[in-house]
Amino acid sequence: MVAQLQLTALGAVTITGSIVAGGGGGEGGVGNGGGNGGAGAGGGGGGAILVESIDVTLGNSCVVAANGGGGGGGANGSMSGKRGQSGQPVATAAAGGLSGSPPATDGGAGGAMGAPGVPPDLTTTVGNAGGGGGAAGRIHLRAARDTTIDGTVSPALSLSQATTH
Repeated sequence: MVAQLQLTALGAVTITGSIVAGGGGGEGGVGNGGGNGGAGAGGGGGGAILVESIDVTLGNSCVVAANGGGGGGGANGSMSGKRGQSGQPVATAAAGGLSGSPPATDGGAGGAMGAPGVPPDLTTTVGNAGGGGGAAGRIHLRAARDTTIDGTVSPALSLSQATTH
């Protein structure tokens, strides 16, 4: 499920807290005592956030984030991979989960800022691959007059304004 949030106001909107619509981390591959572990699951994509008003202000302690989740690590034999990190309320990518052990591979990092999610490492021919990182979501601020951004926004946002001051 992708998180979607639309915040619309007739006056001014000032955000001083956090709005986070990060994707979930992918599950790690499940180990199997018989020696045939599974691949890691891909991370979830970040959500969509739309804030629209006459004036939009993101305060200096504000965080608005829609980062992708990290992919789960691949399993190796009976060693399960670790879950990828969920999309974080910061401007850095969510880490992929660690593999059970080599030759299985780690999960890819989630998308954040302008970077896409990292695809799985498919170079191993004998181990299970980790899952790919989820794509970064979308953040759009729409203001009729003024937009002030002092806080942290990830991924990079798009702006539309009737006039520029």
